[in-house]
Amino acid sequence: MAELPTPPASRQSSESPPELQLKQSHEAESSAKASQLLDHSLERYLLLLDRHQKLQTDLAKQLSSGFFSLAHANYTCPPGRRYGADYYDERMKAIRKMTIQFPPCTEKKKTVNGAEDVPQGECQLDNYRQIFSIDETTNNQRVEVPETSKGEEAAESEVDNTRQVDPSATSDSDSSKERSRFSDPIHWYGILVSPSLRSAQTSFTEAVEQCLPKLASVVVEMRAVEREVDRLRSQLR
Repeated sequence: MAELPTPPASRQSSESPPELQLKQSHEAESSAKASQLLDHSLERYLLLLDRHQKLQTDLAKQLSSGFFSLAHANYTCPPGRRYGADYYDERMKAIRKMTIQFPPCTEKKKTVNGAEDVPQGECQLDNYRQIFSIDETTNNQRVEVPETSKGEEAAESEVDNTRQVDPSATSDSDSSKERSRFSDPIHWYGILVSPSLRSAQTSFTEAVEQCLPKLASVVVEMRAVEREVDRLRSQLR
């Protein structure tokens, strides 16, 4: 008995199911969004790089001006005196302190549907601006006050009680004046301080208070943008 030929396999329909079309459209949309964010991050990185170079130039100008003024002060100073690291007073303490403010995005993380919601775009990068700042520490300086006898202290306390004046206000104002006077190292060189030495102090102070915090904040922000670029590129692969 002759065998019947098997019918050919039916051709698959060219139309894809709705679920596949929806998945493809979602992937295309997410890819376009990731590409747009990648372009924005690269543009942001170029702006930060330009700002980084300008801040480095400003810092170099401030430091060179300070060292030039210091060299001129040493050239014009009297014999036997020199302004430098070898002649610093051992009692000198730092009058500037650095404070670090952590970005808000590192303190708390939001979760959506059980997964971490990573912030995207410019809002995440703005959190890294001005992380470092320089503050004065003159309030923490301890100023030596001449000791008084117990009798003088008792007499002064009786006079204060009769006058009924709040001693905290006057003592705070006097201590703040003494503290601001003795915490500045330039006052240790006498009344007639060299103008070049004052100019050197001004240049170094501006470099520490203005250029360095901005430069450090830009470096941290550039690293954050680099991580964002790597993450977006891994999504597009």
